[in-house]
Amino acid sequence: MSSEDQLRSVKVPDVAPVELLSSIQGNFSMTSGDFVETYQNDTGNWNAIVSCFFLDTANNPLTYLETIYNALKPGGIWINIGPLLWHFENDPNKVSIELTFDELILIIKKIGFTIDYEHP
Repeated sequence: MSSEDQLRSVKVPDVAPVELLSSIQGNFSMTSGDFVETYQNDTGNWNAIVSCFFLDTANNPLTYLETIYNALKPGGIWINIGPLLWHFENDPNKVSIELTFDELILIIKKIGFTIDYEHP
């Protein structure tokens, strides 16, 4: 609203994620790198997977969906939040699959997920 607001200092905690991981009991994974390469052999290891602004970063979202489904234990839960902006849609050097929300939901169900709640 004012120049004072624009220049007001704000302190943000500076905590290394690795320090936080040591205090969490059970398995927790946070990894940089290619998602499919990192988790493709992680079959049935996770009770839950949470993804945020994630599916639309894939050139091929089908590989992400299959990797997530296979990484979950039977009865595991996947929570996904985020838009479908398809980050590579205007990149002539990248071939990508850009699905509509309705197409994506059909494929998610076909892979084997049961949808408890969806909000387009």
